[in-house]
Amino acid sequence: MRKLILSLALCCAATNFFAQNADPAQLVNEGKAALEAKNYQEAYNKFSTYLTQTNNQDSVIAYNCGVCADKIKQPEAALKYFDIAVQKKYNLAMPILARQAL
Repeated sequence: MRKLILSLALCCAATNFFAQNADPAQLVNEGKAALEAKNYQEAYNKFSTYLTQTNNQDSVIAYNCGVCADKIKQPEAALKYFDIAVQKKYNLAMPILARQAL
């Protein structure tokens, strides 16, 4: 009986250890909540993780990630995400102005 319980516990631990990445929708929601709370570091972390998982396909989140990177004084990262937003043709005036300010 002890071996069975130990085996189940080990399986559960292994499953949690090798679990997939966080849900992309959850990352976006947590990032938006952090952005609204003006916690730019956390928002940047959530948004950049989401963009990495989705191969930088979301121009709105790329722009928001660029804003967060700018707020936490990471101009190279901000430029990278603003460039993604421009390439995806999201609100072209704002990222271009932000890039010029950097």
